[in-house]
Amino acid sequence: MPSPTGSIGRVGWVGTSPTVIEVHAAQGKCLDVQGGEDQNGTPVQVYTCNGSPAQQWELRGSKVEGRMSRFTDFDFGVPRVMGLFHQDWSHDGGSAAEVVAKYFAASGGKEVLAVHRDARVLGNLPSPALEVLWYAGTQYMPDLQPLGGAAEWTRTVVELCEARLSTGAEADPFTGADAEDGAACLDAVLAEIDAARFLDPEVRAALTDCARRCTPDLAFRVLLRTMRCAPDASLSPDQYQRLEAVGSALQYGEFVVDSVKYLVERP
Repeated sequence: MPSPTGSIGRVGWVGTSPTVIEVHAAQGKCLDVQGGEDQNGTPVQVYTCNGSPAQQWELRGSKVEGRMSRFTDFDFGVPRVMGLFHQDWSHDGGSAAEVVAKYFAASGGKEVLAVHRDARVLGNLPSPALEVLWYAGTQYMPDLQPLGGAAEWTRTVVELCEARLSTGAEADPFTGADAEDGAACLDAVLAEIDAARFLDPEVRAALTDCARRCTPDLAFRVLLRTMRCAPDASLSPDQYQRLEAVGSALQYGEFVVDSVKYLVERP
């Protein structure tokens, strides 16, 4: 935490700009946006200082403004759904659709809305590329053919999102960083796809199509997901630093790119 140097009125908060706002009367406690949400009416609370975006603020004279970038610090959207299909996925439901529906039932509106946006834009890809990405981004994806193929499965995910949102899962439209598609990062994302030589050529080709025909933001998150599932994946320190730079440009939370840090080769 940076050393506090300024003050605001007499309410007992101190800090630089931008910084955390530490509460004098409660050691180790900071001003925090509850649940890391960015929706109107989200409560602000005193919580253990952790340096997360939910505790980053902009001090403008006597005005305090939050500096949260994304609605979550963690993976989100379709890559998060891909992560549901692990070795024991069938314990969470009798079918792939049931597993996803169960996840949505326990999720907030923003999480579901992020999946909905990703799945809809994935519809820009031909079914063969979709199939490659669904299999590459999961550890144990069930056979897609009985599900109607990759394109039909992606449409099923969209429909499951819409069913959940229709039941009252509140989610305001995305704003700020959450509304960006990462277009300015296209070249950097394509370079990192090409650099991931441990991925099969068809996976890199599908990711490239995703970056160009969907969004660089989605392609980069799916790239990170495929890295975690690739059996021979490894990253050089320089490669990981480049991934961090792209993640920073896309304003991701701290645990998105960090999810592949364990792949960095040790000297």
